[in-house]
Amino acid sequence: METRKWLEKTTAGEIMYRDVVTLNANDSLATAAALLLSEQVTGAPVVDHTGACTGVLSASDILRVEEKVAEERRKVAESSFFNSNLALPVSVYAGKLAEVRDKIAPAAEQPVERFMTTDLVSARQDTPLFTVIQNMVDAHIHRVVVLDEDQRLQGIISTTDILAALLRQ
Repeated sequence: METRKWLEKTTAGEIMYRDVVTLNANDSLATAAALLLSEQVTGAPVVDHTGACTGVLSASDILRVEEKVAEERRKVAESSFFNSNLALPVSVYAGKLAEVRDKIAPAAEQPVERFMTTDLVSARQDTPLFTVIQNMVDAHIHRVVVLDEDQRLQGIISTTDILAALLRQ
């Protein structure tokens, strides 16, 4: 069978990986990094208590963390609140300082939800593989989550899964 026809006929559900390594939004970045390393994967969907996919955390996201933390620090330093000469009650300063502490806490302790990609590229099980590949190329990504109608995770397709399916074909 011609490759293009096979890609149009084959669905996401036929090649997706079902035993997916997942993260929770409140997992620390250190926990996420350790899980990705131990499972030898380069990314994982983030799911809530119902199994709905709320984002994806990739190795690239983890590598960009220092840039995001540095940006938060810059915003705090430039904040008009901290550059003001106003005398405010201690409780106001305490609240703001707690907010700053949370923003610039060591990145490894911060939750995955601060760094995950939330603009999901997803597919349904009946999506043609050709469409999945087009979406991956257009979005410059290496994995697509397969979701049901309630956004619950059903599986995942990576570029490696696609190559393996092509080789089997």
